[in-house]
Amino acid sequence: SRFVLPPHMSNRVLEFAGKTASQAQSLAARASDHAKEAHEKASAKLKQATHRLVQEIRAGSPKSLKRASPRNLEEEGEHEEAEYAGPLKALLKDVCDCAGFAFGEVWIRPRRIVPEQEGIRVQWEFVMRYSGQYYINPVKFTEARNIPAVLDSFLKIAQDVRYVKGQGIPGLAWARGDTNWQNLSAYEVLDEQLQADGRSEVMMKMFDASVAVPVRHPQLSKVMAVMVFYRHRGESQEAMPAVLDPTRNENLKRLLDHACLLAPKAVDYHDLLPQWKNAQHAWAEALMEETGTDLQVEEENDEDFNLYSFTDSRYTLFLRRQGAQVTAAFMNMKQQLESRSRTLTAVEAEWAKGKFASQLTAYLGKFKGTGGAPPAKTDRNYCMWTLLGSFLAIVSMTYLDYRVGFYTHNEYPLYALVTSFSAVALILFSTPTSPFGQPRNVLGGHMLSAGIAVFMDSNKPDFLPQYVMNALAPTLSIMVMTYTGLMHPPATACCTIFVSGGARLKQLGYIYILFPVLVDCLIMTTLALLVNNMSKQRVYPLFW
Repeated sequence: SRFVLPPHMSNRVLEFAGKTASQAQSLAARASDHAKEAHEKASAKLKQATHRLVQEIRAGSPKSLKRASPRNLEEEGEHEEAEYAGPLKALLKDVCDCAGFAFGEVWIRPRRIVPEQEGIRVQWEFVMRYSGQYYINPVKFTEARNIPAVLDSFLKIAQDVRYVKGQGIPGLAWARGDTNWQNLSAYEVLDEQLQADGRSEVMMKMFDASVAVPVRHPQLSKVMAVMVFYRHRGESQEAMPAVLDPTRNENLKRLLDHACLLAPKAVDYHDLLPQWKNAQHAWAEALMEETGTDLQVEEENDEDFNLYSFTDSRYTLFLRRQGAQVTAAFMNMKQQLESRSRTLTAVEAEWAKGKFASQLTAYLGKFKGTGGAPPAKTDRNYCMWTLLGSFLAIVSMTYLDYRVGFYTHNEYPLYALVTSFSAVALILFSTPTSPFGQPRNVLGGHMLSAGIAVFMDSNKPDFLPQYVMNALAPTLSIMVMTYTGLMHPPATACCTIFVSGGARLKQLGYIYILFPVLVDCLIMTTLALLVNNMSKQRVYPLFW
């Protein structure tokens, strides 16, 4: 492949090259000093803020904190100054020590910075990943040493799992956008999403409750991480809601609010620290190659960005040589531009292939999934209630279809059984907490889909093939339900059944919307209200 660069483009590139070459040395000379000063200030400020959190809360109202913490903070004295392991772990330690939690962990939503012409863009992933940062409270979790296998299994599963929005404890806090506490004392009281989580079984062996706190980016207002704190099973069960629900415990709410103010900086530090260390090693290798200076990296603690120590003369020599290489590179570019025409080199051709290959690899990598756990099996009691509700709902419609079959409309027997309502029964009685199975979605989705089906079938142009109509009508119903927020999967099937049905069904016309669709919806939702609420494990609906 060959290309010709216009003259005005060549002049611009050369002008930019000259400016860059002249500024390269001065910019590089100031980069190290500015970076060192900025990181030292940020690190010191962050460490002071996290440790000041405990002192601030203790000084405010130590007696009232007994409600948030089962132990008296004053009896334990001040914090023992342990080795500082970074701001995230320090933050977990302060919150666990103040509120009496046994275990704390942090889940982070990965992101990357994408440069653009007008600035930068932050690209967020749609999963939560375990950060590897956790804290075990030695006072509240004394038996941690006695159950290393269970704890190791709990941490190992965290390394492998990925939570999407609404899945698992971190995903639920992410979806709800607010502090969320969960009762883990029994499997029957677990949230439906937690029953399908592979960590729940191991989690319930050690803890009886959890509090998840979403951390928002201060500028973008997006959830960037979730802090999860667990309470040991040995605590009192009677006061669980009053202690762990931030809406009822003002002291706990104040503590978590302070933690959320500090958490974004701690998450940024955690994300940038590996990149900084890699840059350190790359800089050292380049300096070693250019000047022969062997530098040693100080990695005693993560609390400081330890820079290399070298003399100013060697550093200046290194920068000069780097600047000379930059100038030589631009001169080489000038010679290539003067030819106005050239062939892509083998390196450039391979780069173009690699760019496409990386995009293809990233696309195919999504096929592997996010590592979420599949839905868990339910117990026999849950299945029996599902069986009872589904049978009563379906048999009610089949009996109604049998009775109205004796009556006719336009010489055709009346029709009351829409087969897609068997799928409605599955949603209402197998997953009653699903947002797609609430009365608003059941009634609204069916009314929209049935109306679209009848309208399009009544106004079908002669040139439009029937097979196109059979696809177009349900597609439009999906779009309208998505736009209005009234998504209900079986309603799309209800639309398809009508537009692709025979004369017995289509002769009903707009009556189809009221009978059988509306009547069947009322039968299903009424039985869902009656049957689901008979079970102690179920509550229906979640909203109207």
